[in-house]
Amino acid sequence: MLAQYISRTQRLLNDTQSQFFDIPTLTDYINMARRRIAAVSGCLRFIPPGTLTVPRQEQYPFRNWIPLVQAKRGCESILACRSLSIAIGGRWERGEVAGGGFKTMWRRIPFSDFQARFRIWPQTFFGTISEPG
Repeated sequence: MLAQYISRTQRLLNDTQSQFFDIPTLTDYINMARRRIAAVSGCLRFIPPGTLTVPRQEQYPFRNWIPLVQAKRGCESILACRSLSIAIGGRWERGEVAGGGFKTMWRRIPFSDFQARFRIWPQTFFGTISEPG
């Protein structure tokens, strides 16, 4: 895959003979761009085996998880953690959670959208289906 990225980048730069940019420099640039895209898009989703959570704790320093991430081939560091979901009532079997219920995370939306979808309108009784609530 890296060879394809390099050849495409060389074509885009009109430098197929590596006169202006040598291969190690292009490799550095390509890897920097891939890390930036992964950080912005959140496209690399992976839960390291052995990740443990603590009841009633919401913040976790990355330094606790970096060794777990680096155990996976090709992973170097944590770029961001956007959300963490947990299984409730599960048990550990062979390094993974078995059973339990999955608590899903809500998709992030702008507050104006949230307010428009979920506010209670005047003259509306709680529990009715006709109006959002």
